[in-house]
Amino acid sequence: MAPTRLPGPARSRAAEPIDSGTLCRSTSPAPGLCGAGATHPDKPDAHVRELQELGLDLIQMALDLAGIFDPSPVSDGASGLLSLARGQWLDAVLSGASMIPYVGDLAKAGKLPKYLKSLERAVELSEKSAKAAAALLPGFQKLKQALDLIPSGANKSLDRMKAVVDSFLQRRGATAVAKLLPDISKRFECRDWETGDRIYKQVSGRLGVPGTVKTHRSKSAQTGVSGGTGDHAGHLVGDRFGAPGGAENLSRQNWKANSHGTFYQLEDDWAKKLKEGTGIEVQVTDITRKGEDRPFMRRVEWTEITPDGTRLSPQQLDFANTHTALSRDKSGIAPTVSSPQGNNVIEVDFVNKKKLP
Repeated sequence: MAPTRLPGPARSRAAEPIDSGTLCRSTSPAPGLCGAGATHPDKPDAHVRELQELGLDLIQMALDLAGIFDPSPVSDGASGLLSLARGQWLDAVLSGASMIPYVGDLAKAGKLPKYLKSLERAVELSEKSAKAAAALLPGFQKLKQALDLIPSGANKSLDRMKAVVDSFLQRRGATAVAKLLPDISKRFECRDWETGDRIYKQVSGRLGVPGTVKTHRSKSAQTGVSGGTGDHAGHLVGDRFGAPGGAENLSRQNWKANSHGTFYQLEDDWAKKLKEGTGIEVQVTDITRKGEDRPFMRRVEWTEITPDGTRLSPQQLDFANTHTALSRDKSGIAPTVSSPQGNNVIEVDFVNKKKLP
């Protein structure tokens, strides 16, 4: 019997594990692929049906995990179609709920013990039949791509799944899989508005884990924002977190603060926590006085979500966007202290973080 086919957009991806060869009844006790010694009854035997279900399980695991850690209608929509095709209405409802980013995180996390059990059963079948292992291999590879996006230590079930998948692939010399770097830039909201004598520019969204998401940087956009000003075109939300790279996420920023100042240190702290499994939702707002072309301050608000789903109290920091000597010179702005300034200025090497003699 031909393997189960899925309707609509999910078909080509979801069917890959069982498209390695048509599954059918084998004359041997172990399930196999059509070939020598195989028969073609109207209905597959229990072993073949289980192998088909496990192949679909592996793909649905990958799609669900992609939906948890990179929420998008593409990943969750495909997972929902797969659930409908299998008659799993509750799972389809949960997958649909998480098309709104993060709504389904905890709901889906409840599936992990069940998925771990299916994964271990797939390994058990694969150890009994080389043909079963070959049929399930594509599913294991796709699952590894999804699991590689998840920080270790965030969840015990996920860590166990990683170990099982890595062990399976190592035994078959198939550890090399294409690394997925999802583009999450569109999940950030960028907006501008004016109130009174202030102009606001804001970027908000959930940060991606550095190294697991595509980064976006546009030199032409950066030049257009800060070229010839003595400032940097600083990202409101850093490109390492998967945020947009265009002018909508750029403002003129004190180059020292952008390169190694306190705002940069805050981003380093976020990166460390993200890699440990903490989720972070941010809202960064640059504020400019009307009639000026450079923000005078940046307000940063963020909320951390622990690996068990607990939302911590929101936090806020304000950063002054002062001029440097270079930006003052480029903008024709007089120094704040009259010359000579030898007794009023402490010379510091900010790169090496030390006071100059």
